[in-house]
Amino acid sequence: MRRLTLRQTQALLRRPDIRTRTSVISSRCKACWEQTKSTKPLTKKQIRNKMNSGDLHRVKGEMMLKKLEDKLPEMRSQVMKQYWNDKKAKPIKELSSNLQQQVDKYKSRYYSLRNINPQHADLPQYKANYEQARLLKKKLIADAKQSTKTITKTQINLASLLQPRKGNDDV
Repeated sequence: MRRLTLRQTQALLRRPDIRTRTSVISSRCKACWEQTKSTKPLTKKQIRNKMNSGDLHRVKGEMMLKKLEDKLPEMRSQVMKQYWNDKKAKPIKELSSNLQQQVDKYKSRYYSLRNINPQHADLPQYKANYEQARLLKKKLIADAKQSTKTITKTQINLASLLQPRKGNDDV
């Protein structure tokens, strides 16, 4: 026996004006009531077991097995495609993560100095480094995605690629 909530009672009786809760006699206990039916398709073994136990009609079971057999090559193909896509994306993800850490370092340096001392002499250089690092990251990631070769170098030091700031903008 299970006691319904007010909302469940109203839905069961299809009367929204009900103000009392009702109890329902159920073959399932309260712990089992919360368990939902699995949405995954049955495996070959599960289908055979259900056919042998009589829970599933033999003709319907045979149809399900045939349908499953027909779908197997397609499912295997999808799994392999996903595997190779993940394998190709992994180095790009590592490269992106590495470059983002370096860009964040330049960003942090620039904004922390700007907040502490907006008139600091190195501030324009830090800003230029941050902007260059951001643009270099975008360019390197785009090149890596366009490349048909596998990426072997995922550790690139942005400091070696940054150009020094020319001239003095303050004068």
